[in-house]
Amino acid sequence: MARPRTFEEYLASLVPPSVTGVNRRTLLAGGVSLSALALAGCGGDGDSASTSTGGASSAATGSVSLGSNQSDAVPKAAI
Repeated sequence: MARPRTFEEYLASLVPPSVTGVNRRTLLAGGVSLSALALAGCGGDGDSASTSTGGASSAATGSVSLGSNQSDAVPKAAI
C-alpha cells in the first residue's frame, strides 16, 4: 500500500471496508423505513372502540402516579 500523501488520505485509510458504504443518506433511509415499520405496528385492530364509534375515542379511566427523585418538600409539592 502506498503512503498517503495528505492527512485526508490517511484518515480515509483508517476507515474499515465494512463501513465505507454507510453515509448520511443510507442512515436516513434506514431510519425512515424503521420509523414506518414502527408506526405500522402501532395501528389498532378493526374491533377497537374508536372504529366502531366512527372515530370518537372513549375517555380514559384509571390513576397516574408520578415519581420524583427530589428530596425537598417544596419541589415535591409543586409537582
